[in-house]
Amino acid sequence: MKKMLLDLLSRLKWQFSRLWFDILILLGIFWLLLYGPFAEVGPTYLSNVILAKVLLLSAAVTHAHITRELLFPYIKFSEDQSWSNNLMVIALYVMFIFGYTRGG
Repeated sequence: MKKMLLDLLSRLKWQFSRLWFDILILLGIFWLLLYGPFAEVGPTYLSNVILAKVLLLSAAVTHAHITRELLFPYIKFSEDQSWSNNLMVIALYVMFIFGYTRGG
């Protein structure tokens, strides 16, 4: 049990090292939307629209990565030569990004 928890913790640490920049951008944009200089004005300005889209894109990439690691941990791009598995993972990322940025 202890070995399993240590293995899980090491994998989570490695995954966080891959996603730390995207999570930082996600939190920064969320903070800008809530407390930035144009937070009181409303969603009518172009900067709010751009920030909202970047926020959704960042959330989509993070969600797609977590889902991919949970559902398909055995697919490694550097090791797997099967184009169908790689295409399935790319389609998963595209589906999440399209769904989030279209507001769905």
